[in-house]
Amino acid sequence: MLPRAQAWQRLFGERFSTARLVVRHVATIHSLGSDQGNQVVTSSCLVSPGDSLDVVNQKNLQLRGRLASMPWPRLRSVRVEGKDYTLPWKFRNEFVYTDGQSLTSQDQTTEYLAGFFDGDGCVRCSSSLSSVDLSVAQAVDGAEILPQFGSTFGGSMRHHLDGRGLVRPSVAWTIRGTGARDAASRLAERSITKRRQLEIVANWPESSACRESCARELKILKRCDSGVAGCVSWKYFTGFFDAEGYISSPGGACFQLRIGQKYSTVLECLQTFLQREIGSQGNIFNYSGSRYELVMCNTSTCKRILEKMLLAGMAGKSAQAELALSLDRQNSAQVRSAMGKMVGNQMFGKNLDNDGLERARTIVAARQRAKRLRQQGLLQEADALFAEVEVLKSEHRLLKAQHENRQLHEHMHKLESMTS
Repeated sequence: MLPRAQAWQRLFGERFSTARLVVRHVATIHSLGSDQGNQVVTSSCLVSPGDSLDVVNQKNLQLRGRLASMPWPRLRSVRVEGKDYTLPWKFRNEFVYTDGQSLTSQDQTTEYLAGFFDGDGCVRCSSSLSSVDLSVAQAVDGAEILPQFGSTFGGSMRHHLDGRGLVRPSVAWTIRGTGARDAASRLAERSITKRRQLEIVANWPESSACRESCARELKILKRCDSGVAGCVSWKYFTGFFDAEGYISSPGGACFQLRIGQKYSTVLECLQTFLQREIGSQGNIFNYSGSRYELVMCNTSTCKRILEKMLLAGMAGKSAQAELALSLDRQNSAQVRSAMGKMVGNQMFGKNLDNDGLERARTIVAARQRAKRLRQQGLLQEADALFAEVEVLKSEHRLLKAQHENRQLHEHMHKLESMTS
């Protein structure tokens, strides 16, 4: 048996055998490469049993380079909640009611959309400065929010960007001219991060000189924290989370809620709102001065927040929220796997699978055990265990790279079958 496999078995027992560590992965790779109908990559990028970590990493870089040149099928329509939208799709503003109940519903919808627009919306001037556009772009599998913008404000939904490799195709809701000014006026009343931008759009001037001044101001506002502290509701919070938040599952029956932003004003408003509503505000962290993140770590608190957001009309992340609420120790592996398939590809191939999580926990436990041995004066035993930890860490890195290789091959196989 290989020394590394022996080390894992000493710590894991029979759950991790040589076959499980190596043969299972290689068999999977060979099964992908042997599909004669879909020869996706050459054998030079397939992992072999004797490949070192450097060799596997180099093969993964080659695979990512090849993936980056592989196109997705051209997007001609999108399907949202059972309805097909042929692109480009022209929306009709459906909120034309005047009774009090409908106005209340309209206001609540606008609160949600204002939160979402603050997260993912864009304000842009035309090249001639004759008009301004509002737009929201989303990957095709996250386009369920766009018809809400269309039915509330009008505008259209169009193809935005082609997909290529790990980047999915995207569509965008866009509105311009008078419609953009009307939408901006309504969104500005509930906006925080983009209120000043939206106010400029709502009052877009007629004279060319004033337009140039407004266009310059818009550029300045986009380069700084131009957020204006405002009132947060569960509708606004939910919209903003749908755009900018994510549910993180570090392992076991625990999960966290995280919301990232370039600037902190809006996160401070959300923090104040949470403290008022549920008595727990989370923490804001600053990473290298370039990004802020509001983090809620207590699982029971996170479940209360998710329940509130689902009641408030959570759309983009409702399926993930339902999964997170069902999380317990018995189904944690299945839930974590299912949630991983619902997010974007920013960390494609880098996230640990269930075996990887178990290896990581074992390495941490072994390192802690070695520290205790050293504190007890058992230096020889501690040094032996530290050496074994280094072996396990090396094997862990190799297995992570092999897992990434397998996922990259599978994604290339999927793209090839979609375009053939």
